[in-house]
Amino acid sequence: MSENKLFWKEYNEKLIILEKEILDFNNTNEFNFIEDSFYPHVRDLSALVITNLANSNKHPYLRVLDYGSNTLSIANLKNKIPTQEIEYVIYDPFNSNYSKNRDLDFIDYYFVSDNKELDKQHFDLSIFGSSIQYIPEVFDIFGKSYITNSSQILFTHTPLCIDEELILKQHSSFTGNQKLYSYKELKDFFQEKDFDLIFKSALPTKYSAVEKKYLDKVVYINLLFSKRV
Repeated sequence: MSENKLFWKEYNEKLIILEKEILDFNNTNEFNFIEDSFYPHVRDLSALVITNLANSNKHPYLRVLDYGSNTLSIANLKNKIPTQEIEYVIYDPFNSNYSKNRDLDFIDYYFVSDNKELDKQHFDLSIFGSSIQYIPEVFDIFGKSYITNSSQILFTHTPLCIDEELILKQHSSFTGNQKLYSYKELKDFFQEKDFDLIFKSALPTKYSAVEKKYLDKVVYINLLFSKRV
């Protein structure tokens, strides 16, 4: 296993402790656990997109793909929105050793570590939560049918370049490279795939883990694309 893959596998497994704390709290309290930093904003945005799409969904239940994520992204949904009509799939290429004992109230949730398993599946919503900067040639992924057939595509807390893409060292517990894709190129790509950008918001760039001298070239954003009908 490469050094980067080992880092992210261990990173995901360390989050299990916090995930259990959140689930224990949510199982004994009326309102949700409050996370640190910008995460309340990001989690609420994801929750609102999910529940809004679930309410307008024509299928028996909503299928969500969370690409390159971990279980912490869903641990705090339980006290926010109804989850009983949601099937949640997490694509984790690192085969993280997650606990199997979770009281999340989904119809089903499971993990996929080989993206070939996704090729024959359909998802109503695809989520990229601060993951695309670690994916080389990410537009190849964006062009997959399981992404382009989604009704909506959500990006959260993702660093992008205002102009041309950059490859920069990350300044956090992870010290490898981030590939910061171009905001304009990403937007134009999805417009050509018949998606409209219906929501965008910015987060403080100090959280992007980019060296200070590059911050004026970066946006740290949330984006929601919706398929044209």
